[in-house]
Amino acid sequence: HGNGTQEIFYDRDDVLFVSLHADHRSWGEWHPQTGLPEEKGTGDGEGYNINMPLPHGAGNNGYNYAMNRLVEPVIREFDPDMIMVSAGQDAGMMDPLARMVVTKPGFEDLGAKAQSYAQKYADGQLAIVQEGGYQPSHLAFATLGVLEGALGVGTGVDEDPFALYPE
Repeated sequence: HGNGTQEIFYDRDDVLFVSLHADHRSWGEWHPQTGLPEEKGTGDGEGYNINMPLPHGAGNNGYNYAMNRLVEPVIREFDPDMIMVSAGQDAGMMDPLARMVVTKPGFEDLGAKAQSYAQKYADGQLAIVQEGGYQPSHLAFATLGVLEGALGVGTGVDEDPFALYPE
């Protein structure tokens, strides 16, 4: 969850913050975290903060579903001037905390969706900022996937050697 980003924009209505992240409620008190659905913003920012905790193991299909059914409609309605992605690859296959099992092809899809949304709704204005990820071995593949998807280019690294589970 982009807790720092949420905090910065929590009371503003000129920035829409949408976060897809692991549902941490099952982790207990050892990992206190923000990112609950009821955290919707405050003051002018109420309704401009959207948290969508996903179940552990949501994988490529779960993220794809959330992007299509939640993220795109709210972006379309908000009508942004720019889309900024906080690319946290802690959703990756091997991440020891989130256990969301997104593979390199899943990250490619996420990057491509971000680019598509920027083209449709923000005159092509897209910024991708690297954030989290706690498994250095897979982080490189996940980041490469985001960049390949967003740029629409292939590097020849087509397989994710960490992809252990079928879709």
